[in-house]
Amino acid sequence: SDVCSSDLSEGWTVGQRLQLAQRWKLNTETQALEDNASKGLVNSVGLEFAPKQNWTIGVSAQKGSLTNKTGNSTEIAGINEVKEIDRIDRQSVTLSGGYTDEKTEWSSKLEQRQDTPSLSTQDQTKQWLSTNRVSYKVSDDWKLLAKVNYSLTNKSNSKLSSKVKEAKLVDSSVGFAYRPLAGKWNVLAKYGYFYDLAPTGQISSNGSEFDQESHIVSIEGNYQVNPKLELAAKVAQRQTAMRIERGTGEWFRNNATYAAAQARLKLPSWM
Repeated sequence: SDVCSSDLSEGWTVGQRLQLAQRWKLNTETQALEDNASKGLVNSVGLEFAPKQNWTIGVSAQKGSLTNKTGNSTEIAGINEVKEIDRIDRQSVTLSGGYTDEKTEWSSKLEQRQDTPSLSTQDQTKQWLSTNRVSYKVSDDWKLLAKVNYSLTNKSNSKLSSKVKEAKLVDSSVGFAYRPLAGKWNVLAKYGYFYDLAPTGQISSNGSEFDQESHIVSIEGNYQVNPKLELAAKVAQRQTAMRIERGTGEWFRNNATYAAAQARLKLPSWM
């Protein structure tokens, strides 16, 4: 069984944050997890550096393992039974950076993660993860927003000489927000791009694996009519292409249009 899929419900966490110098911080953490089937111990250490005002740079590493407490029995020549340890060893390294001032907020993170099973019959997993967000305040009323999140997972098995693209995810958007300081309007409009190559173990409602690619345009806002009444509305259009088989087959359309309106009325306190 895949010990990483267990719902670990008990455990403890201990850590510390040290100010090494004016621009340097050190973070350490140890986490122990356990349930009826699995147990694990994960250690992590991170270093943060502020090279100049408004800037931050960070690096962290994590190492740990999750073990299936039931083990895995193997019969040899029909006589002896050997109990192997079913364990997943995880190692990861993360780089991060950020910048913040009165108009700009930016943060990015890049992580490389590797899960290595103790059993040769199981696959090794390597994953790249990246999260990026930025916002820019054009004026007191207008702000530009953007994000790009990316994930790529590959599985390989040295015994079987195989390598498979296990999953891929792209989640991005760009838009603007209009929030006048002295006005009654709040508006958010954005365009989003979404791509999902489903993991081999993820099955859709119709029993098949799938690919999905979507372009989404939306606008939403609210208007404060008076202190007691607020109106809100949202309109969105999604252009989606899907295919039943992972990485192969013909694409088919699954488009949708969404519209909603809402009124919020503040009732008297005595009601």
